[in-house]
Formats: sequence, C-alpha cells, structure tokens
Amino acid sequence: MLRLSAYIKKEFLILLRDKGGMAVLFFMPVALIIIMSLIQDAPFREYQEIKIPILVLDQDKDSLSKDIIKGLTESNIFKIDTLLEEKSLTEQEVLKAVNTGKYQLGICIPKGCTKVLRERVNGKVQETLQAFGLLEKSESVNTAKPTIEFKVFIDPAAKKSFRTSVLSSMEKFVSDIQLKEFIKAFGSSLSAVAPQKEKLDFDTNSGIQFQQIVASSNKNLPDFTTNSVQHNVPAWTLFAMFFIVIPMAGNMIKERDLGSEIRLLVLPGSLYIPLFGRIITYSIICQIQLWVMLGVGIWILPLFGLPKLVIGNKFLLIGLAGFLSAFSATAFGVMVGSIFKTLQQAMVFGSVSIVILSALGGIWIPTYVMPETIQYISSISPLNWGLESFNNIFLRGINKTSGLPWLQTGCFVIACFGIIRVFKRTNP
Repeated sequence: MLRLSAYIKKEFLILLRDKGGMAVLFFMPVALIIIMSLIQDAPFREYQEIKIPILVLDQDKDSLSKDIIKGLTESNIFKIDTLLEEKSLTEQEVLKAVNTGKYQLGICIPKGCTKVLRERVNGKVQETLQAFGLLEKSESVNTAKPTIEFKVFIDPAAKKSFRTSVLSSMEKFVSDIQLKEFIKAFGSSLSAVAPQKEKLDFDTNSGIQFQQIVASSNKNLPDFTTNSVQHNVPAWTLFAMFFIVIPMAGNMIKERDLGSEIRLLVLPGSLYIPLFGRIITYSIICQIQLWVMLGVGIWILPLFGLPKLVIGNKFLLIGLAGFLSAFSATAFGVMVGSIFKTLQQAMVFGSVSIVILSALGGIWIPTYVMPETIQYISSISPLNWGLESFNNIFLRGINKTSGLPWLQTGCFVIACFGIIRVFKRTNP
C-alpha cells in the first residue's frame, strides 16, 4: 500500500509540474461545453421558441388565405410577415427575398383560391346528395374540379426536415379548412332539401386528443425534455475525460525514453503497482473534471441564457458512472502509452481514435438519428456507454446501479490489457 501511494504521489507531482497541461485539461473542456451548448441551443429548442420567419404574399384576401395565415400564426412555429420593408409584396420580391437568404421560406397564396375551394366543396356535396337520392339528378351540378396551386419558395440552404415540417403544417391547415367548408356546405344543402326547424350544425371537433407523457422515473421532471445543456455537458465532459489519454500516454513514453520506467520496475514488489498507481491518479483527475463540468452546467451556463443542467440527487450513481468512464479512459491511455514508441505516434493515434469513438458514441449527434449500421457499431464506443449512463441518471431517473455499463467497461478494460499483453509478447 505504501508503494502504491508513492506511485500515486509521483504521478500527481508529474501532473502538477505541468501547469499548462493541467490548465488545458480543465479550461479547454469548459470552453468546449460553453461554445457547443450555445451553438446547439437553437436546434435543440422547440420550434415554438424559435419562431421561424416566413414571407407570405396574400393575393386571395378571402377566408381561405386569412385562415391559413391565422393558422400559421397561431401555431407559434412561424413568424408571418406580409410586408417587406413596409411595402406590399410581389411574387418576384418574395422569390428574391428567399433567394438572397433573408427568409428561408416564402408562400404565395393565389388569387381566387377561396372561390375555387368553395366550388370544389359544393360540387362534391351535390354529387353526394345526388348519390343518396336527396337531390334530383337533373339539377345542375358543377362537376369541374379545378386545382389550387400554392407557390412555396424554399431557401436551398434549408434542411429537408424544415421543408417537411412547414409543408406538413400547411397541408394540415388546408385540410382542416377544406373539411370545415365541406361540413358547412353539406349542412346548408341538407337544410335546403330537408327543411328543419333549425339549421343543421355539425361539430367539426374530432374528439381526439394526444396526451404527452414523459416516460421518466424522476418525479421532479414531469414535463422535462432534453436540451443543448443536458446533452452537451455530459457529452463533452466524457470527451475531455478520454482526452486524458494524451498526457497519460505522453508521460509513459517520457519515462520509458528517460529510463525511469526500468528503474521503477526493478524495485521490489508487484509489477502491477505502477500500473494501478497511474490508473488511480488519472481516474481521480477524471472525477474532478466530471464534477467541475457539472458545476459549469449548473452555475455557469445559465449566465449565458442557457437552461440549467439538471442532475437530480443521485450523486453516488453519478460518481460511479464517472468512475466507470474514467476507468475505460485510463485503460485506453495505458494501452496507447504501452504500444506506441514515440510521443508523436501516441498523440496522433490517441486524438484521432478519441474523435472517432466520440462520433460513434453520439457525442456530436444522437445515435438514434444515425444509420442502423452505425448505431450497431456505436455500441462498442465507451463514450456511448458513459453518455447513456448519464442520460439514465439525469433524465430517465434510474436509481439502480444496474443502469450502469459494468459489463461493457469490464470487457473494454480486459480488451485493452489483452492488447498490451499481446503487443509486449510480440515486441519484447
């Protein structure tokens, strides 16, 4: 135990002497978390908070165009502008505004579309009444079915999901309006062919409601959904924890080049003590990183107008999840420091492999939007296990250690040590 504590003290002294390196280990992740949370804040927010501006040219100025504009406005998704620089619009001006990037979307509602819609609805109602024998076939029925063509100008830089969202909303508004017009015309026609004491009035309410329930065991988060802070703080904290591979491998290679490693190994005692001393030291650094970054999410990010990080009160589970991730990171660092002979090789391999593992692990984008093959591959990334652990604790409210990646971490560490053993045998 005395020898182990001496190794831990030695590793801490090496780290503390490199004050610049220690500063990078903490200040760079803080900067990364703040910048990434600010950049990704808008995409993570609900559309209701963003208010996408849309330029609308109303050439109809009747009930259909008014209902569409009213529906788009009341949806709280869009900010509707019908004037450009306080001037009336033309179709060419709408196209130019979208083409120059001032607006991502421009809608031209054609002239007379309300009249066309009513003609189509009345024609369908009359056909229906004739089919049921409620209207004489000899009576004049307008069977013409003209189409209504809306022109929607879309910024080429707009994402496909954005286009789909806008067009789906518009189709819903038009369908609702068409349904109401149909029911209104149907009621009027029925009243005409079968006079009632009172005019028929159909209820257009579907009676169907969708209740949104957040499936979380955390009773303190009944309506909570994720945001940029909730994703980026644990994600980039894990990224920073794994980047400790670089100084760890670098110190190992320096000791080997200077001959310190041989002098330490010839000392009495188990050969594993230096290894465990190094892993324990860097795991403690990773734990400090974790709690510092969580503190940034709780107290610093709200100063930038971002949501406060919610971590719950399962501090022991959070520490265990951090320990498992730190154990994976330090094992990976030992492997890199053991199999590479020069600092340059270790730095290039370590940094590139961490970037790849973080991309696969869902640090940049959630894994559920990745292709199915990549989702399967991402399950091998220790950063993915760590991120899922924090999501389980913070968002899903899981309060059991069974939600932590014990098995995956164990297999990963064994695999790292197995690679070291094979490498040492083939490269004595």
